[in-house]
Amino acid sequence: MRLFFAVDIPPLPPWEPGSRRATSAPPEHITVRFLGDMPAERCADLDRAGSEAVAGLRPFPIELASIGAFPSARSPRIVYVAPNLGTADLEVLAARLTEALARIGIPPDPRPFAAHVTWRRIRSARDQSVARVRLAEGALGHPIATVVRALLLKESELSSAGAVHRVIAEFPLGAASNP
Repeated sequence: MRLFFAVDIPPLPPWEPGSRRATSAPPEHITVRFLGDMPAERCADLDRAGSEAVAGLRPFPIELASIGAFPSARSPRIVYVAPNLGTADLEVLAARLTEALARIGIPPDPRPFAAHVTWRRIRSARDQSVARVRLAEGALGHPIATVVRALLLKESELSSAGAVHRVIAEFPLGAASNP
């Protein structure tokens, strides 16, 4: 099973404003921790880690508005949207999840957590052109606000049409830990 922990967000605006062209939809989540392929037998441990990570945390608001690019705005391969509100709360959630996962034998991710959602993978000259415009704007036209109420364990199935995500478990913020 290809698994990851995430928090859901509302849909992002279309990549090309006013376009009626069908394009692949960006994920409607912020990945808190990608796990990769895991045996199904680990799901009970992952349930425990998810419960521990959210125990005592209260729901918190986030607002997505900032736009950036990996590896850089000059040479974007990925354009992302990041929160300008709620980043510290997301970092606390990610740190607590890292600690809970370590207790079940899953080492920390070597890359630091960076709260973002991939808006577009740049694969064409047209994408490159739209990316330049979007990055020059520096922010979404209207911020997207929501309240994070749960951490989700999701499965990702890859296909030629793109990834399909399915919720495996939900961990409401503020839930008691089940040792």
